[in-house]
Amino acid sequence: MAETIFDGGIERVEVLKGLYPIFKQEVFDRRETIMKLTTFGDAFLLALLLLVSSRLLNFGVEKGLRWLVILGLVIFAVGLIHQIQQQKVRHTQAKQGLIEIERALQLFQENAYLPGKSLYPLEWQSPPRKDWGVTISTLSLLGLTVLVILAVLFA
Repeated sequence: MAETIFDGGIERVEVLKGLYPIFKQEVFDRRETIMKLTTFGDAFLLALLLLVSSRLLNFGVEKGLRWLVILGLVIFAVGLIHQIQQQKVRHTQAKQGLIEIERALQLFQENAYLPGKSLYPLEWQSPPRKDWGVTISTLSLLGLTVLVILAVLFA
């Protein structure tokens, strides 16, 4: 019979119980950071789009200034998307660590805590294959960046 964490004594269980809330909070914090970065970027780009399209920001006939603004927009968008991708990687790592702790605590094992069923649904043992939240965040930032660039070009 395979050894489980419970065979190793109370110390191992206590370590896992101590790590569990840390990993859980890390998962939530990373997701919240992704949402905040997206909200900030989208709000900034939308405000800029409104300013440019309402002609409150006038770039005149100076083409060089337009290209500097466009370059700045691209750098801004790439930097923000890079930060979101970094948060996604860290979120995925924390989520995988959390799942490993949950497995070690036998939260997916039938009869470990509840008669005839597991405490957690078995599908929670693997993260989703596609993170649609990050995909939507990236697409919204890219879309608004393109719209602002077009507004600057045709202002």
